[in-house]
Amino acid sequence: TDWNIDFASLQEEVTNYVSVKLTDILGQTATYYDIFFVLKDVTPPTISNNMPAGTDSTWRNTAPGEIYDVDFFDTGGSKLSEFQTKVMKGPLLTGTTVWDWTDHTLNINTTYYLTNWGLNFDNLFEGKNYVSVRPFDNAGNYNTLLDAFFVLKDTTAPSYTKNSTWDEDAWYAYPPIVDVDFQDATSGSGVKGFDIIVSTDAEQGFNLALCPWTQVVSTNTYSYTQNWQIPQSVFDAMISGVTNYCWVRVYDFAGNTTTASSYVFVVKKDTAGVKIDATAEFGQDPVWRKYSRYYNVDFYSLGVSVLQAAEYSAWTGPNFTGVNVVPWTPIPGFSSGATYYITDWQIDKWEDLAEGTTNYISVRCWNTAGSTKTVADVFYVKKDTTPPTTPLLIAPINGTATNQLNINFVWNPSTDLASGTSSYTLQISTVAVTFMPLYYSTTTSVINHTATLKEGTYYWRVSAEDFAGNISEFSSAWSVCIDTTPPFAPVLSAPVDGTTTNYTMINFSWTTVSDLGPAGISYYKIEISTTSNFTILYYSSNTITNSLTLQLINSSTYYWRVASVDRATNYSAYAATWTIIIDTIPPQVPILISPIENFATNYHTITFSWTSQDFGPAGVKEFEVYISTSESFDSIWYSTITSISSHTTDFVENIYYWKVRTKDYAGNYSNFSSTRVFIVDFSSPQVVQLLSPADDTRTNLTNITFEWSAVEDNGPAGVSYYVLEISTVSNFTQIYYSSSVITNSHIYTSPYSFIYFWRVKCFDKAGNYSVSSSSQITIDIIKPYVVDNQLGDDVWRAVGTTVYDVDFYDEPAIGGSGLASAQYIVYSSTNPDGTAAGTALTSWQTIFNFSLP
Repeated sequence: TDWNIDFASLQEEVTNYVSVKLTDILGQTATYYDIFFVLKDVTPPTISNNMPAGTDSTWRNTAPGEIYDVDFFDTGGSKLSEFQTKVMKGPLLTGTTVWDWTDHTLNINTTYYLTNWGLNFDNLFEGKNYVSVRPFDNAGNYNTLLDAFFVLKDTTAPSYTKNSTWDEDAWYAYPPIVDVDFQDATSGSGVKGFDIIVSTDAEQGFNLALCPWTQVVSTNTYSYTQNWQIPQSVFDAMISGVTNYCWVRVYDFAGNTTTASSYVFVVKKDTAGVKIDATAEFGQDPVWRKYSRYYNVDFYSLGVSVLQAAEYSAWTGPNFTGVNVVPWTPIPGFSSGATYYITDWQIDKWEDLAEGTTNYISVRCWNTAGSTKTVADVFYVKKDTTPPTTPLLIAPINGTATNQLNINFVWNPSTDLASGTSSYTLQISTVAVTFMPLYYSTTTSVINHTATLKEGTYYWRVSAEDFAGNISEFSSAWSVCIDTTPPFAPVLSAPVDGTTTNYTMINFSWTTVSDLGPAGISYYKIEISTTSNFTILYYSSNTITNSLTLQLINSSTYYWRVASVDRATNYSAYAATWTIIIDTIPPQVPILISPIENFATNYHTITFSWTSQDFGPAGVKEFEVYISTSESFDSIWYSTITSISSHTTDFVENIYYWKVRTKDYAGNYSNFSSTRVFIVDFSSPQVVQLLSPADDTRTNLTNITFEWSAVEDNGPAGVSYYVLEISTVSNFTQIYYSSSVITNSHIYTSPYSFIYFWRVKCFDKAGNYSVSSSSQITIDIIKPYVVDNQLGDDVWRAVGTTVYDVDFYDEPAIGGSGLASAQYIVYSSTNPDGTAAGTALTSWQTIFNFSLP
């Protein structure tokens, strides 16, 4: 029976040789090598698309040849067999099928295919064709690349359509705009552009053209419906005065072209133009006028066309500058249809011309062919129908009062837009409205006049006249009052004389007074000085009320006075001079002297002292003392006001904070001084407990560390330091050694052996102290010694009842530590120097062992 092999285990791209081994029932084996081999290829071919951006973006109307660069490769070993193409109207195999998978190239039998190749162009559809490819190898593997590129095919020429939307019978002086549309199928490449050619012979066509084919528009569209203008170069080539015949041609992006077989439209050209003759008027009419005269400006059409319009316009500046006061307006009496117009004419928009200036008149005309002519400033017109401006009165100003009898009346010059101002009329009356009767009247060519008047109230006005005889309106009437009598002097009211204050905004007031003359009170003059004779004025001002609020920013003594002034500037005498002292400078911040910061005491009575002075003119008035048990002074334990720089008072036990501030006679306060703290403490600290050395300690050390318990103060002052006292007598009437320390231990070095007594005092910051109990310590630095009273024991003994006379002593005899114990040990021999030798016969044996008191 045939049998399979494990194909998956075979290698690709090589020859797989197959050998077999067989065994019989008796175990006999036969092996056959390379009985066959197997070729394995499971790798599909690969595709390399070298087309730019994967497309052929050029529209074509013929086959381009073998230009498509899509290569194929086989790496599986069996080599390429063939490749196929498939063409669709839509991407990714959508739309209509142009052709299904079709063999393109067979029997390749190589590992690659790099030759450019072509397509059957005739079988492609109009428009965009999407080309997909599929290569095969000899093992039957294949690969597919969708939309490797597309081909744009267009073999249909575009077309044109003439629309009758413009007048072909009209004459044109400029290239006309015509309505001829161009189209290309939406499946095609689109309209790329269109050209025009012109001839005066309709039969011969463009074989007798006046110009070469000329492009009108370059575009990219399927339908061009916008009206278009004949190119200027084509119009320039046309013959004026005759009919010009026009042909068109249109082409698409694939190179397909449609050319009109006969002319499409005609153009009648007339460029002979028009003419304006203004010779009789150039530089005319320098006279100022109130109405229009007749002007000699003529208009002509020079070609086959007739005049269609003639117009004029007016500007306030030459060459169409300034303001366009009259827009283009038909020439009065002109009618279209003639080849000329030579009748003199008036400006019918006279009321619109600018008044008081030069109006520059320009004209224009055009014919039915569109030729136009414009001439700027053919003449100018000066128009003046306006009287001078009403004079504006200057001095004396309306309502003026004066103590002068000779009055100079002054006014602004009136302006006249054209002929200029010639004279002014001044009228003066004691009657305000009717000016009847006139007290005084005069005419003058200048803008001022002096008249001498008596005390009283007068009204005056002025009018102007120009050289054309136009008279302005009278100005408004102004009044002037003449008064030579001074008013009464005011009486000062507030602030009262000698006032002292730290307010800088001061309200000065005085009595109102009346005037003895006709002018009436105008204002009050207040003067303020820092000198009593007012040689230097600090401030001077006029006010219409009987009071003035002023800020005096400098601390000083000020002198002030007031006079009244009437509207005619007559001054009264000054009122009396008063003074006011302004002091805004705070006194010096007090400098605290005693008690010092963190002062602690066990006295009840404490005296506080400080220094301060006033920097302003008012002087120190008093001091405010504040004492609190809170650093933030939330509550005041004690406060007082004193005129001297010290204060004494009593206290109970506590921690206190105190500060001071200064006040001057102007009410200014200094800032508070710095805050100091002091402590009143009548309580002694806690009694310390002696810790080490223990009572009745005996030692041969000379450096003794004394230690005791740390304690707290029973009062608010707090523990300050400890005093270690050492005495040789238990009642401490004589102090052998004393030392102050801030810690709860101290090292003392004793040079002598003796019995000592020690205790510790604890002091607080207020000077209170406590005393501990005392302890005893014995210092013994002398070793005990042996007195050998035993001469020897040469007797042989059977029992150990013998006693030996060897004595033991301690020094000093008084004040020493005393004996504690004695021991012996036995060796079998000694060295010549008496030291033990040999083996110990016993261990150390106790001779005595005292329990010391």
